[in-house]
Amino acid sequence: MGLLRSIAVASSSSLVVIAGLAAIQNSLMYMPRACHVPPPASAKLTRPPGRGAHRQLRAFIAPAPNDASQLKKRMQSTYNLDKYYATLIGNFEKKHGIITQLAYKVDEHKTMAYYASHHASTTVPRRLFLVLGGNAELGLDSLWIADRALSASFADCAFVSVDYPSYGRSEGTMGERQATEAANGALEAVRVKLGVAALPPTTIIAHSLGCAVALRVAAFGAFGAFDSVDSLILSSPFESIAAMAQHMFTPSVLRGNERVRFVLDQYLIKRENRWNNLQSLDALAERAKRRGKPYKIVVMHSREDAIIPFALGEAVFAKAQALHPHLLASFAPRDTGDHNSVLDVAWDRVVLAMNEFARDVAKL
Repeated sequence: MGLLRSIAVASSSSLVVIAGLAAIQNSLMYMPRACHVPPPASAKLTRPPGRGAHRQLRAFIAPAPNDASQLKKRMQSTYNLDKYYATLIGNFEKKHGIITQLAYKVDEHKTMAYYASHHASTTVPRRLFLVLGGNAELGLDSLWIADRALSASFADCAFVSVDYPSYGRSEGTMGERQATEAANGALEAVRVKLGVAALPPTTIIAHSLGCAVALRVAAFGAFGAFDSVDSLILSSPFESIAAMAQHMFTPSVLRGNERVRFVLDQYLIKRENRWNNLQSLDALAERAKRRGKPYKIVVMHSREDAIIPFALGEAVFAKAQALHPHLLASFAPRDTGDHNSVLDVAWDRVVLAMNEFARDVAKL
């Protein structure tokens, strides 16, 4: 009866919830590659590109959400993907790096990853950093991270980023499984490129939706290259899509109700889009037990985040902390910055974690 009462209460706000879930699908979950709004071609690599993309995306979508052809026409007039990527790669390679483009398949669809290394690097990197962006981010939007790091104390490391399925130059359909396989495939493509049996120690730097991909890669990677992951830096994570819907689009009295969240998760959200990070943390802890070595995790979140509430990032940290000693978690809250600028604003903390994971005391 308790569950039925919760359903009845929730149904009184069903329009709000359904509208909220639609909003999540449009503004939090998956934006087709035509919706990406890149920075101007003149933007410097040392400045994180794509800031404010979510606000711009909402502005583009809100006037005519069902008119896909109109949206596509407007976005195509905004930028040219090939030109944008060529500019980023050209600027990066002029400075100090090399970009190797890696093509592989996910569900028989072409998928692209980008391996960034220093000019002077001719050997297997000391540490690999897999960078996973959030929604509406393309693989090379995170190139500023490699640019900053390779110009200083991480010249003997390498970075790989991914165009999720249907993003950038990747084809296919975006979903929880597909995104995870794309990230796993990027690691395997790097292993093949390097010609090694196993990858060097790997840290995943992830933002927003990318945090969910990162946790699944670390927790469920089946073999070989994926076992190289030993640490994660999670920027602006969330508990689950159901938690997002409950927090943002249900009345305040229902936000802590587990039964309402169960209804959302099981009946209103597609199975392939549930992205339950708390379950992934449980799986990651189990994996740590099996391998006899803990995973290190740094969670960072801005209190000013208007897209993923600070409380959800706090809950992810609390869950990871509760799984000690299998997960060694630390929390880096920020009072400044918004959803899309956390890694930039907290760059000093990012570097501290990177140095710790790489066992390098040098400072950027």
